Amino acid sequence: MSWILRRRKKVVLVFFLAALGLFLTPFWIISVFILVVLVFLYLNRKVLKDTNKSNFFSAKREIKQYKTLVIGDFCSPDSLSSYIVDDETTLLIMIPDRSLEASYQILLHTVSILDKEATFVLVCGMKNADNLYTVFDMPYLNQVTKKELGIENLDKKARYPLAFEFYRSMRILLKMYSRNFAEIECTDERICSFCSRKNIRLVTLVRIR
Repeated sequence: MSWILRRRKKVVLVFFLAALGLFLTPFWIISVFILVVLVFLYLNRKVLKDTNKSNFFSAKREIKQYKTLVIGDFCSPDSLSSYIVDDETTLLIMIPDRSLEASYQILLHTVSILDKEATFVLVCGMKNADNLYTVFDMPYLNQVTKKELGIENLDKKARYPLAFEFYRSMRILLKMYSRNFAEIECTDERICSFCSRKNIRLVTLVRIR
């Protein structure tokens, strides 16, 4: 894997130098195009790094089990501070305006990483997102579930969130959190029942404005 990363860096460097070399020639437009593509790829990779945490589920992860799992809307750290005891044993899976349906499905597929008597924090916006599922939900769902939900077409798009979810991607890059949340009783019977059976403490936060 390390040699692949080194090779990618060399390729990027070659393209960058080529862009600089062409900038002072009649082919400067090609230089601008190359630089735009490089910036896009850099920002897209940063969005992927911030949102795709599937490596946290690897058998080789340092922490075997997590004590707190947060899924849902893009919530500010201040709003979560009361529910997080230890940052090292907390996993955040948040994007702007994640739907309740997507949060529920991700919970079903990630619950195995939680320790006994763990805490699950469900973060909801005031309204459901326009789409029940987005490219940011894909890393946490298996292929069977994607096919059952009819969203397997989002897999390829998930590689380029900056192109297919530009607004959400920019909010993630700029850390444009939703900040005003209040704790309420969860009204989703599926989630309440699931957490009760698994002996998981459930906290529900809803955006108030």
